[in-house]
Amino acid sequence: METGCDVITQCARPDRLRRACPLLARNDQGTWVCSVAAAEVRPFWGRTFAYVGSFVVLTIALATGLAYGGMRAIGYEVSLRQVIWPPAWDELREVQAEFFIAQARQHYTDGEVREQPDRRSETTRVWFQSLLSRGRMDEIAQLAQRQLSVEPEQSSA
Repeated sequence: METGCDVITQCARPDRLRRACPLLARNDQGTWVCSVAAAEVRPFWGRTFAYVGSFVVLTIALATGLAYGGMRAIGYEVSLRQVIWPPAWDELREVQAEFFIAQARQHYTDGEVREQPDRRSETTRVWFQSLLSRGRMDEIAQLAQRQLSVEPEQSSA
């Protein structure tokens, strides 16, 4: 109860440091000192790493959970592996593209095309190219059928 602690003098909240080093105690004057003799002092790095490690793990888990939950709430069909595993982050672009394609398909089916009516043909041709590049022939047939009612002059094509 005579040796002062140099680390604790730099802490704003000494009680927190006491969790990592349980040998700290207050003497009669109210100063933080070591409660054992200098020869009996042992390091408590295991506790320190446990506290810091658990804080890091909990922070990562919280961030992952928020990212996963937020993406699923929006409508992305993302897996937990794609959110957690950094090499799988490249797959998120594909998930995003699939989400936008599904959204666009639904809007087009509902007749909620957001483009100007004078650009509808141009939008349909771009949509056709994207469906063709993915090999979705059944959807191309549906697109062509819907477009014939809008552009009857293109029926020969």
